[in-house]
Amino acid sequence: MIIRTGGRGQGNGAALIASQGFRVLVNAEFDSAAYPLEKLGFDGKQLYARPYAPGARSPLAGFLLSHPATFSEGLIGGTLSSAWPLLDLSGRRAKLEYSGTEKIAGRRTYKLKYIPHESSDLKIKIFLDAENFHHVRTEYERNIAAPIGATPAQSISQREIRYKLIETFSDFRTEASLTLPHTYNLQFSVFRLNDPLLLDWTFNLTRFTFDYPIELKEFVTDR
Repeated sequence: MIIRTGGRGQGNGAALIASQGFRVLVNAEFDSAAYPLEKLGFDGKQLYARPYAPGARSPLAGFLLSHPATFSEGLIGGTLSSAWPLLDLSGRRAKLEYSGTEKIAGRRTYKLKYIPHESSDLKIKIFLDAENFHHVRTEYERNIAAPIGATPAQSISQREIRYKLIETFSDFRTEASLTLPHTYNLQFSVFRLNDPLLLDWTFNLTRFTFDYPIELKEFVTDR
């Protein structure tokens, strides 16, 4: 993990991504006393995020808790997750809209707008490689308009806030007859006047295990 804007710092450590049906778990532990962990779990109904310190959660965890559709729709983790919605789009009752093509890392991709069955404040876009249809990126965006101040002068000083989360998937290789990404990157940014934030997590995946039983309590990570 690297803080690119809004501070200084980085951390390394072990990580785990697991899924079982609609349940998803993302765990990371860092060699940093200030930020020792990031633990997110969706038990099929509710999203949990463990505080990294008493009463303190990361900006990423705060954003995801405010937008649980990222997990409840099975989007987080992409094709690394058994909850991936494109495995059962009709069952999810979601919609996909074709939005043209876009170049990502020099390759042409198909851009799709993902519309959850239940309303969401997020704008969600999925990108598939135009040649092999690998899922290479998902983008989540939310813009919050500047609030109206008590006076015209106060209104002028208010500014819009823009949130963006980007998942990027690369280094596709075969694991147990499945073609899966082995590098997974999360980039979270907040654009606001005089206080921008850009955080970056990279998961280098080295071992894949299938049909491994996971207890339900493992997905409850808020304590």
